[in-house]
Amino acid sequence: MIHRDGSVCDNKLSVFKHFREYPTQMIAYSQLIYPGLLGSLVVLSAMIAYYDIRYFRIPNIATFLVAASGLLWATGPLGQTAFIAIFNGLAGAAVLAVVRWLYAVLRKRTGLGLGDVKLTGAACIWIGIVQLPWLILGACIFALIHICILYITPNNGVHSATKLPFGAHMAAALCLVVLAGEPFGLNAPP
Repeated sequence: MIHRDGSVCDNKLSVFKHFREYPTQMIAYSQLIYPGLLGSLVVLSAMIAYYDIRYFRIPNIATFLVAASGLLWATGPLGQTAFIAIFNGLAGAAVLAVVRWLYAVLRKRTGLGLGDVKLTGAACIWIGIVQLPWLILGACIFALIHICILYITPNNGVHSATKLPFGAHMAAALCLVVLAGEPFGLNAPP
């Protein structure tokens, strides 16, 4: 690679040297990429919510895209390594997998689908395992609002076997946690 001063560099990381020499270009780059990642999160969350409400399924490709964009988000503005971000995702999925298993053992039926578990893992790549309680709390509040709406709607009885699209509530809560956490620095690395 030839630099502006005419020197030749064989280093494959020379692009970072370019950003150190011209930091305003890095700022412009980040001003384009990070809002795009947030926009992709909102669009993917809306798609997941629609699909889960309509079919009670979460598409694997949508979950993968949430995880991939979360990996870019975590390694960019949060400054984490890819290993830490992936570990957060696996830990979040493991927590919800245990909850799913315990519910199945105690109630003798499945309460959470595997799509919810995978979506939680993808969400934890975005927000980290530390904010998982906020994600679950937000999803439960959205689900409670959904149940209240079902309760007051005529001809829609609410009973113990009422199915809820928890992935839709989880996707909405993820957007809320990411977008609300940014101004307050809640998504900043420790």
